[in-house]
This record gives sequence, C-alpha cells and structure tokens, in this order.
Amino acid sequence: MTTTIITITVIAVLAYLVLPRKKFVTSGKFIDLAKQFNLLLNSKPSFTSLTITIKGKEDFIQFSKNGRKIEMDFPLVTENQINNGIKYREICSDLGIEVRETAGSDGSLFLDADLSSNDEVLAETTKKILNSVFGATDETKLKYSFFV
Repeated sequence: MTTTIITITVIAVLAYLVLPRKKFVTSGKFIDLAKQFNLLLNSKPSFTSLTITIKGKEDFIQFSKNGRKIEMDFPLVTENQINNGIKYREICSDLGIEVRETAGSDGSLFLDADLSSNDEVLAETTKKILNSVFGATDETKLKYSFFV
C-alpha cells in the first residue's frame, strides 16, 4: 500500500514537471496590479507564477504562489539585472522586506522575498518596486504573464 502511494506521488510530481504549463498573457498598467495579484492568489493550481514585464523592455519581476504564500523573485542574470539588483535591495530594505540570495537550478542568482498574500498590499509594494528599480510610472505599459 505504501509503495503504491509513493509510486503515484512520484508519477504525479514527474507529470507536473514534464507536462507543458499553460501561459496566459495580458497587458495593463499599475491600476491593474491588484486585479492581477487577485487572479494569482485565487488560481486553482497550488503553484502558479506571474511575471510582470515592462512592455518593450527586458525588465521584469517574477512572483510565484505556493499555496497561499507569495514569493517575489528578482533574477540576476543580465548585466542590467545585476545593476538593478542594488536598487531592488535598497527599495526592499526601505519597505521592510527581507531579501535573500538564492541560486537557480542552472546556477543563476535570484534575489527572493516573501510577501503578503493580500492583493492590495502586493499591488502597492510592487508599484513602489517597479517605480524605484525600473522608473515605471502610472502610464508605463506592463505585460502580465501567468504560468499555470
């Protein structure tokens, strides 16, 4: 019985890792942040991610939901991202957000932070970070990409 449960669990995890994930993309501005975070928080899969990109640029921040927990990931891969990492650390410190450096499976570095699971708080925090790090304003066009 235990072997059967372990086998089923291993198959389920492998299927999740191997099968393609769905991607949903929409555009918006700061005003749409709370709505996008609400969608992330209320998505059915327990693990879902949201990438917010400054439209027309390579600048982005990733958010992942695991259960009701939200983690913000700031990659340090490109030279631009590495340079912006200093600004990211500064604004997070100003907002009282603890940042930790982690390594991805390919060895790339990320600055990760655990955030509130309240959509309005997430929106306000993200707005401040996007403004401080990338100079985004209320009129900046954003691309929201969900991966389910």
